[in-house]
Amino acid sequence: MKTEREVSIDSDPTWLIVFLAVVAAYIVLNQLVDAAVTSETAVTQHAVETVWFLGLAAIGLGFLYLDDADAADIGLSRPFVAPGFGAFIAVWVGLNVVGVGLALASGNPWGADLLTSVSVGALAATMSYAFIEELVFRGYLQGKVRSVLGGNSWLSRAGAVVTAGVLFALAHVPRILVEGGYVSGVSVVGTLVVLTLSGAGFGIVYELTENLYFVGLLHGLGNSWPLLVDGFAWDGPAQTGFLVSIAILYLGVTVAYRRLTADTRVTPYVRIEKGNESAS
Repeated sequence: MKTEREVSIDSDPTWLIVFLAVVAAYIVLNQLVDAAVTSETAVTQHAVETVWFLGLAAIGLGFLYLDDADAADIGLSRPFVAPGFGAFIAVWVGLNVVGVGLALASGNPWGADLLTSVSVGALAATMSYAFIEELVFRGYLQGKVRSVLGGNSWLSRAGAVVTAGVLFALAHVPRILVEGGYVSGVSVVGTLVVLTLSGAGFGIVYELTENLYFVGLLHGLGNSWPLLVDGFAWDGPAQTGFLVSIAILYLGVTVAYRRLTADTRVTPYVRIEKGNESAS
């Protein structure tokens, strides 16, 4: 039985070019709107941000429709929900267990107060925004580029991962130039490098699992880090150990997911004909 998804997004590059132009214009428009509401209340600014992300989601879904793709094609149909959330919970629990162990061994603080330092509302917004970005940049853009480059070959996959990662970083350029960078203590160029690498990392996870729920949740986790520890604030070997544990857990759970779900209903779907899919 097949264990690879056959890309069913149209390989014609026309809609890809239109998509890039639309997203670029939308990002510029967002900066103009942000500039207009800088003196408004925080509630107004958050409302504008929410509307912007909803618009971005509409763009992604719209182009998926135009390219004759559907939820199963990008790992977003109902059967993917439980395994996606399950894999994410495994990562989250693992990070907390390892993080607390490192904190105890190194004398760094840990506790529920760090976990609750992020409000429920802010966490929900952060996770939602991250999921929308993954829908657009991995669900549509990466899948579309992969299709344009030829489909299922590893070269096509690698090209799609790198392309989506670079464009994901470039999409943040206007805001980075205005705000001076996202990553504390890192230059604009450094921030772009971090964003490119993180985008490529999410792309690799997506290619291996083909589950957009899992990737979206990981992205949201990386934006807020609601954990019992703050390993990024540590110094020396403890911080290094925490960073290494993140990489190991992400990779380990991703590989385990791929092995456990191979030849099942959830990884992946293979398009047989329009409107008719079969589990691989």
